Amino acid sequence: MAKKNSLGFRNEVIKEYTYEQIQELIRQKSVIENLDVRGAYMRIMLLLTQFPLYSEQFVEFTEKSWEQFVEEIARLRERKNDGFICFSMLDQVGGDRVKDLFDLVENKAIFGVIAYNMAKYIQENRQGQDYTTEVMRNLTLMESWSFDYNIRPYAARQFYGKSIQIFSGNRNFTEWLMEKFDINDYRGHRGKEFVRAFAYLYISLEKLYRTNPEKTARLLGENK
Repeated sequence: MAKKNSLGFRNEVIKEYTYEQIQELIRQKSVIENLDVRGAYMRIMLLLTQFPLYSEQFVEFTEKSWEQFVEEIARLRERKNDGFICFSMLDQVGGDRVKDLFDLVENKAIFGVIAYNMAKYIQENRQGQDYTTEVMRNLTLMESWSFDYNIRPYAARQFYGKSIQIFSGNRNFTEWLMEKFDINDYRGHRGKEFVRAFAYLYISLEKLYRTNPEKTARLLGENK
């Protein structure tokens, strides 16, 4: 078990933080503790996309250490025990498809907000769900990346559109994912692997909703 300091921060995360970085961690912890479950997830999503802004203010942050910072915020917020399980989402969902995506994102905050928003979208948008699930099945196929210089690949177009819907119209988060995981590199492998794992996770969560809607509700902070 990771050792923590008197404020509950993991020493392995903050061991090289400056005084200013620790003060920012305290401030962000205070902000997110005053948000409800949905608001807390939205805050984590916002923070993840704001590395360029915070790296100007805190030059010590690298992209990786900033994501660890946000992951720590998610872990601390979870202690409120009000249904927010972003940090624990990986364990709560379970299954091989979960691990496939996590092995790519390597961060519990990133994985948590993806799974939460997928589950919420699946629960609230049953009309047309068969079509969305079929699109996700198509995104698991490498053929969906057939490349033509005059046409954006089906996989890139559909990921962009469906992702914006899943993230409640949040284009900034979708575009952050596309840049971070090289989804616009139509000839590369990283983006294709991410989209494939993203689609498989969606399919798994949709099946979970149909077979165990009570568990889906718990993932969303309901019936905790």
